[in-house]
Amino acid sequence: MKRQIGGTFDAILIIDIIYYFKELDKVFQNIKNKCDAKIRIIIISPFRKIKYLVWLARKIGFGIKDNITYLSEDYIEKQLINSGYKLVRMKRIFYGLCFMLTAKLNT
Repeated sequence: MKRQIGGTFDAILIIDIIYYFKELDKVFQNIKNKCDAKIRIIIISPFRKIKYLVWLARKIGFGIKDNITYLSEDYIEKQLINSGYKLVRMKRIFYGLCFMLTAKLNT
């Protein structure tokens, strides 16, 4: 079932789910089509390097399942730019394990 959301938004938060989108450029394009020119997209995601910590935790014996393809911040930034956004800020958070990208429409 596909849900439609009415109205526009000032900001869209994408937290820990960006790597589940199969076509990231289409996601950003759809956001752009549903929002006004003042939209901000805030993405919070683990760095790709965290996969090594997950691998180590599994080796030690923690029952962690990880079938995620982690995306680099460079790849996400490129997809944003290709979809008509510009990067406002990139910041490392949570002791460097995650990054936060803030983007707005390139008007």
